[in-house]
Amino acid sequence: MTQLNGPFGVNFDSSGNLYVAQFNSSVLVFPPNSSGNQPPTAVISGSNTTFDLPTNAVPH
Repeated sequence: MTQLNGPFGVNFDSSGNLYVAQFNSSVLVFPPNSSGNQPPTAVISGSNTTFDLPTNAVPH
């Protein structure tokens, strides 16, 4: 189940993946056409990311 923790911003990449920046200093990645109860395909977080309350998720 998708559980968001204070989402701050969302963005899409050219493939249609959805990126959600969260209050807990992580970014969730969801595939195109995801339903509301699908877990993310990736969670970007941890001490190596240097995230500090990301306000948007802009993929490169």
